[in-house]
Amino acid sequence: MHLTTDVIKQMEVVLRFKENKHLVTSIDVHSSGSHVVVGSEDDRSITLFNCNRGEIHSTLYSKKYGVGVVRFLSPHEVLHTATMTDNTIRLLSMTKNKYMRYFQGHTDRVQSLAVTPNGDYFLSSGKDRLTYLWESRFKIPQTVISLDDRTHVAIDNEAKVFATASNDSEIRLYDIRNYRRGPVALYDTKQEFLERSRWTGVDFSPDKSYLMVTTDSGYIILLDTSTGKLRRLLTGFVHKEGVNTGACFSPDGKYVFSGSEDGKVYVWDLNRVLKFERTLDFEPIVLNGRHRHPCRCLVFNPTYMLLVSSCKVTNFWAPLQASVKDESTTDVGTES
Repeated sequence: MHLTTDVIKQMEVVLRFKENKHLVTSIDVHSSGSHVVVGSEDDRSITLFNCNRGEIHSTLYSKKYGVGVVRFLSPHEVLHTATMTDNTIRLLSMTKNKYMRYFQGHTDRVQSLAVTPNGDYFLSSGKDRLTYLWESRFKIPQTVISLDDRTHVAIDNEAKVFATASNDSEIRLYDIRNYRRGPVALYDTKQEFLERSRWTGVDFSPDKSYLMVTTDSGYIILLDTSTGKLRRLLTGFVHKEGVNTGACFSPDGKYVFSGSEDGKVYVWDLNRVLKFERTLDFEPIVLNGRHRHPCRCLVFNPTYMLLVSSCKVTNFWAPLQASVKDESTTDVGTES
């Protein structure tokens, strides 16, 4: 199905999973689309969803180490960072309930992870201002990059380029095969923004035309990947100062979806944006998924044309015409 504004406006919640006592704080979709995983820092839990069956595969807890960022390495193996005890990254088998590997090196909390689509390599970045590139088969990192500020990382969907986005407003692009040569591009965006904000994430659009930077100040930054110039500021969603709100691209890169503090999902049509000034002041599309708490995590699953959003509850959305649940939403699980 081809996404259009009309199709997006018809998206509805088809599955509603009631699982967590506290807010979901991290989310990821496997590159195959087979599974989605969510993590809750306060619950110290990791929940794996089977997207084909529309059900929860398993929920595991890390009471000793805590749960920070969660990312897929394979459909049933999840990397997760620690929030307690140490700063080790752990590879958890969701089927065996067993840690398969440990990645040690960071001296402060890890705040960002990015994995190649096939799971061969991943990046980690922490409050220690260090960024590591790991080959997932080995416990020793391939390289370490020392930057001047806290950094977030992203890898493009072809695993050719990775990006680091630092709170000092600098973005660096690296050729993943020749990273030892240093960045192939360095963008200093300080002059682009009058208002200082804390950057909370970075991502490539599917066609690599945009770099998206999320912030804690009520706007989402879209930069031109080839020049580093500011293309758009996406605004209009309800936010809480100092709180991270997640965002994602549609599979074709023509729309951006964002969570919000009012529990709604906000959507911007980037084709429409081109006709306006770079700062958007018109109203985005608003989708109401009955989130009763702030919705800060969401991903789009292109394989099943599913949008997944989470507060304490995790919702699966689908366009009305593609939905097998065309009369009512199915609630799964019990809410504590």
